[in-house]
Amino acid sequence: IDGTIQETPFTSSVSGKTKLDEDIQLEITRINKTKFQLDWNVVAGATSYDVYMKTSTGSYQKVKTLKADVCKYTTSVLTPDTYSFKVRAARYSGNERVVGKLSNAVRGKSVFTKPNVQIEAISNNSIQLSWEKVDGVPYYCIYRKVSKEGAYQKLTSVSSTTYTDEKLENNQTYYYNNTCIWIFNHK
Repeated sequence: IDGTIQETPFTSSVSGKTKLDEDIQLEITRINKTKFQLDWNVVAGATSYDVYMKTSTGSYQKVKTLKADVCKYTTSVLTPDTYSFKVRAARYSGNERVVGKLSNAVRGKSVFTKPNVQIEAISNNSIQLSWEKVDGVPYYCIYRKVSKEGAYQKLTSVSSTTYTDEKLENNQTYYYNNTCIWIFNHK
């Protein structure tokens, strides 16, 4: 050392992230028998919200991420079950995604009205089934059995509100059951 002072560049870096700890007040409203709308308050600092859903036997799954200016979510048509929903706020701190705590759960039960099936014999060997459309149901499953105690067998699925069962035996009694089929996608 020759008695000169050498300065070394020294940089000190401290980082921290602020929490998104404001409670989300989540509310659920039934739109119809198969759809719900979730509404919640704005969380200061949030840039998005994650919506989670679970069925009565499932676990929570994220179904949607919404921008911060959207504080509501409408479900698609849901199959008959009891659903629970939670929401949480999120934002980015640098490259890291910071999430708040999950809201308390809200619950709703989705149900369908079973179609009232009308049966008409249109010939000696064919029967026509007809029913009113059930909102939100894309397909109907037709089941038939040949005795009161017998088991139903699936015949087909149709998107229309009529079905003609043909090539039946004359003087045979047939029993029918019309069940709705549901398709849903949350993405």
